[in-house]
Amino acid sequence: MIMGFTLFYFLLLSSAASALNLDSFIPKGWQAGNGFRNDPYPYYLRINTGMGANKEIILHYSFVEKGEYLPDKHIISFLSWNGAKYIEKWKKTFNSIENIFFLVNDINKDGKKELIVHGLHSGNGAYGNLWVFQFGKTMAGKIFDKAVQGERYLWNDKKRQAGICPEYFPDLDKDGILEIMAGHRAEDDKVACVDEPWWIDIYKWNGGTYILANNKFPKFYKNELADYRSYVKEKGENESIKKFIKRAEKIING
Repeated sequence: MIMGFTLFYFLLLSSAASALNLDSFIPKGWQAGNGFRNDPYPYYLRINTGMGANKEIILHYSFVEKGEYLPDKHIISFLSWNGAKYIEKWKKTFNSIENIFFLVNDINKDGKKELIVHGLHSGNGAYGNLWVFQFGKTMAGKIFDKAVQGERYLWNDKKRQAGICPEYFPDLDKDGILEIMAGHRAEDDKVACVDEPWWIDIYKWNGGTYILANNKFPKFYKNELADYRSYVKEKGENESIKKFIKRAEKIING
């Protein structure tokens, strides 16, 4: 049933894209989105950034080197309606990333739309990068750019669809503005991959950009510390978990 709906959604999206003549913006030899026919992520979004036209489109396309299966170059393009046709206002290139997922949302509640892009590599490591761009009159200014680990930041498991993942974008201090959680797994040759502990950094909006703000959330790290101690009881101590315990204790104790 899910596969049937996904295929129907893809065909519907493709039909709408043809009507908008989006193929004309995709260079020869490139492909729409990540290139997967049953990808539930849209490769374009019709949006209103608040910059006037109310007929704006974010378009994603990618390039696969000959002989390769996955793309390693992506472009996200911003198209605006000029009264007669769509024209490209700006575009951003993302290199050395296998998959790109994107959404438009106002995560810092400043009344302006943000373009959120998660670049994700295949494999158990879930290595990637997270970018957040603030829309402006001519292009999107970057307000977040960090390497991250973890599965899809822009997938809502409860709704089973593209969307902000609450685990990575919580409102920890209940001020109405979402924080960004950047996860990193401690790689240790002496520990099995599935048993490697994780550290989470918290980034908070300061009115102009997202900044590292771990020290502002001791309650969060108190819970993390409890998990680290449970880890030690269950799996034993290693250098990574010792470092994380010490770091969490420092935040908690100020």
